[in-house]
Amino acid sequence: MVIENCLSKLKLISHYLSDRGYNIIKATSGKEALQIILESKPVAIVTDIVMPGISGFELCRFIKTNLTKTYANNMKYN
Repeated sequence: MVIENCLSKLKLISHYLSDRGYNIIKATSGKEALQIILESKPVAIVTDIVMPGISGFELCRFIKTNLTKTYANNMKYN
């Protein structure tokens, strides 16, 4: 899953990953991403940090707090 509110960056990252064989789920906001994450449980998440509404940090915090069994052991921060 790729979460990015800048459409040109979303397109670039998604294109790069899909060219390498990844199936990409896209979201343009933290709120949209959260809904998709709860429904789809994507294997990997690449998120922007600075987004309106729910930031990437807030989204990661929610995942770590509420979806520990699914994601906590795989969270990486750069």
